[in-house]
Amino acid sequence: MSKRHIVGVLLATPKAWPDARVKLVGAFMKRWISDRSTDAVTLVPNVIPASLEWSKHYQSGMPIEEWIDATLDRKSPALGTHRYHMVLVPGRTCGRITAVIVAKALAHPKLVVRALVKSEKTDAAEVRAVTGVTAHDPEDWTAGWTLQLGEPA
Repeated sequence: MSKRHIVGVLLATPKAWPDARVKLVGAFMKRWISDRSTDAVTLVPNVIPASLEWSKHYQSGMPIEEWIDATLDRKSPALGTHRYHMVLVPGRTCGRITAVIVAKALAHPKLVVRALVKSEKTDAAEVRAVTGVTAHDPEDWTAGWTLQLGEPA
């Protein structure tokens, strides 16, 4: 019998994305994580959209950076372990809030990955580690930052 390990993923999708697209990326990530299970360890993905975290835990007037820190440090009440082990960004560029999430996650340190998802099939997207984020147009709050990519994850 293998040991079960819950892998919490914060799904940092653009706020304007339709629910169907968010669900597609979430389904892909669940399958990608599950496919990495071994005989010794069964990986159990728990993928939560950042928009859900925002609606549940953001308080009016709270600085965004404070919300991000609280989200990345959040613990599971049932297990007492960190809720999020990694962050998924599903694009080559991102907006300001996602850029801050990426920078803070890398500093925590948490694994940050990028996947360009077209379907739920795990061979339909290349998942790569994110090593940093840089501003290429800081006036564009929706896509003004570029992810720096490392090796395939």
